[in-house]
Amino acid sequence: MSVIRSPKFFKFRRPKSFEYQPLYYNEQEEAAKEREERMALELKMEASPYQRIHEGFLRAKVKQEHKQRTFRLALIITVLITIAFLLTY
Repeated sequence: MSVIRSPKFFKFRRPKSFEYQPLYYNEQEEAAKEREERMALELKMEASPYQRIHEGFLRAKVKQEHKQRTFRLALIITVLITIAFLLTY
């Protein structure tokens, strides 16, 4: 005898699982990478003042470009909304 099932109105998805198992592990290689990262961090901390000034200018430039992009996007959205409003009336 078959069981009569009620229709499902909601589908609940199961979260995707991530079951990666590394195929190879080299302890010496991992230790070498960790040492390199520490050395790179130490070298970055000892950067020259000119490099820090240059990085500051780059950050300011990126911030200014972000403001310009945001302004352009707001302007385009405003123009599109105005056009849509005018076409409806």
